[in-house]
Amino acid sequence: MTHPAPEQLSLFDATDNKAPLTPSSRSEGNALLTLTPQIPYVLKRVRRRSIGLRIGPAGLEVSAPRYVSQTEIDRIVTKRSVEQLAIWKRRNKRMRPISINFSPVHLARDDDYVTYLLSLLKTYDVSSEYIKIEVTETLFSGSNQQKAEDLIKRLFDAGISIALDNFGMGYTSFTDIMAIPASIIKIDKEFVDTFLVDGNAENFEQLVRLAHGLGRKVVVVGVDKKWQIDVCRELNCDVVQGYYFSKPLLPENAAQYKPRG
Repeated sequence: MTHPAPEQLSLFDATDNKAPLTPSSRSEGNALLTLTPQIPYVLKRVRRRSIGLRIGPAGLEVSAPRYVSQTEIDRIVTKRSVEQLAIWKRRNKRMRPISINFSPVHLARDDDYVTYLLSLLKTYDVSSEYIKIEVTETLFSGSNQQKAEDLIKRLFDAGISIALDNFGMGYTSFTDIMAIPASIIKIDKEFVDTFLVDGNAENFEQLVRLAHGLGRKVVVVGVDKKWQIDVCRELNCDVVQGYYFSKPLLPENAAQYKPRG
C-alpha cells in the first residue's frame, strides 16, 4: 500500500501543550490530542489540499497527583503524535507531518530523546519525513551548545526536519541562526501581538523579510484578524495559523477541516 508524500509545510503541529495539570491519573491514556489548522498560502490563495494543523492550548491533559516533568510530557506528546500518524497510515488517510516541540531540559538531563523518537517511528512503522522538531534559540545557549549541535545533527541525519520557534524573541546572532539547519522559522504569537498591529506593521514586515532573506520558510502564529491575513499574503508568508481559521480540533474532525478563504 502506498501513501501520499508529505507536502512541504503542510503539517500537524504538536507544540502547544501548556494546559494546567490537575489531580487525576497519570496514564498516557489521558493525553488528548487536539489540532489547530496551519494554512499554507501560495500566490495569495489558500492551498486547501495542503492544510496543516497544530496541537492546541488544551491539547494535552496529563493529570497527576505529583509533579510531572517537562520531559515526561514531551515524551507523551511525541508518542501520541506518532500513534496518530500510524492511525492515519493504517486507514489510508492523507499523511502530513506533525511538528513537535523539543525542550532544552532534555539536554540538561541527558535524556536521549532522539533514540526514543526513532524507536517510536520504527515500532509504528512511520517514516521520519512525517516528523518536524521545533527548537528555540535558547537551546544553543550556555554549556549545552555542543550537546544541542550534536542533537540537531542526529535529527537531521535521520531525515527529520527542524523548525526554529520564537524567531525574533531571542538574542542569538544571525550567524548562529544560519548555522542551524532549520528550513522553517516560526514567528511567535507574542511578536505578532506586539508588532503586527493595525497601521504599524513595519517591524513585523522587516522580520519576515529577514527570515526569507536567510532562505527560510516563514510560519506566522496567532493570526486572528482578516487584515493580518492580508498583510501575511502581501509579504508572501508561507504559512499562517490562528483562531481566524479555527480553534483546536480533535484528530477525527481535523482530517475533514476546510478553511475559509
